[in-house]
Amino acid sequence: MIGPQSYHKLNKTILKIERVLLNYLGTLSGISTKTNKLMVICKKYKSKICCTRKTIPGLRHLQKYAVSVGGGTNNRFNLEDEIFVKDNHYDELFNQK
Repeated sequence: MIGPQSYHKLNKTILKIERVLLNYLGTLSGISTKTNKLMVICKKYKSKICCTRKTIPGLRHLQKYAVSVGGGTNNRFNLEDEIFVKDNHYDELFNQK
């Protein structure tokens, strides 16, 4: 039989887990909401909102999913997925300054 102290420890554990999960959910919800607000603003410019690789360690896939739920675009998950050539790279390559 489980005694009252065991129930107390179980309740404390459940509450700790609940708090962590609510924090994660709040963070991901905020990412989706902010992405959606930016999508509404930039809609008339025919542009897209892309997320970066700079995410909280261990949460990359969840954060990128939150961006896509908000209407944003996932460009890559790691450096091996694709290459970005930015304007400063182009200028350096062709000596255009």
